[in-house]
Amino acid sequence: MRAWCESPVRQQFERQFAHYLASSPMADRTVLDAIAALAPVQPGQRLLDVACGAGFLLRTYQELGAEVFGVDLSDAMLRAARSTLGPIVPAHHLVAADACDLPFACEAFDVVTCKLAFHYFAEPQRALVEMGRVCRRSGLIVVIDRVTSDHPAQCAAQNRLEKLRTPNKVRVYRERELVELLQSTGLTVVRRCMVVQPTSFAEWMSAAGAGDRNEQAKALLFGPIGEDLTGLAPEGCGDSLTIRHRTLILVATFAKP
Repeated sequence: MRAWCESPVRQQFERQFAHYLASSPMADRTVLDAIAALAPVQPGQRLLDVACGAGFLLRTYQELGAEVFGVDLSDAMLRAARSTLGPIVPAHHLVAADACDLPFACEAFDVVTCKLAFHYFAEPQRALVEMGRVCRRSGLIVVIDRVTSDHPAQCAAQNRLEKLRTPNKVRVYRERELVELLQSTGLTVVRRCMVVQPTSFAEWMSAAGAGDRNEQAKALLFGPIGEDLTGLAPEGCGDSLTIRHRTLILVATFAKP
């Protein structure tokens, strides 16, 4: 059995996949449409989504005429993706695999995407190298992830909150850190967009199976005089408490600046 089959991240999504289906922020059309606008495809082009989850981004590109492929650690998520995409997508287009060991030939895809997963990767640079390997030299690499405030104290505070909610997360990055990560693998960021997503705090905690840690988590949001410690702009109280996630879309190419 491959090591990733015993991954805590895989086990997390096997248990909690239902929280990542149609009513979740993963299916937010604002984000999906922004990605497709920044990284367009032509009908018939081949697209791979790494850590594809329930397949919402794949469906967006499928509707634009792309031939779509996805990999994910979780069999439960892949089953959900097959349901999202329908029988028109062949079974072998959705594969259980590690982002650091993609089961595809070099330069097999026109666009390679990865949405809301880099904060789980223990070896993000290695995952990017693999994404680059399977992408054509004329193609696009697209990384989408939530990012923290640029302020060091707020960045550290948000990461403490994220680890309390989801211990399997490695790190939520600042925007500059994600850009530098892409640059370190020879990529050039050519387009970027930030989407702010208001989110119910209680639903966000519940999606990670962390509802029993709500009060501990709330204590990490506010300082002694009610100040925002994390940069997540918390607002309201009780069940109406909301936070604002910053979702960054980076589109990169192999071309030199």
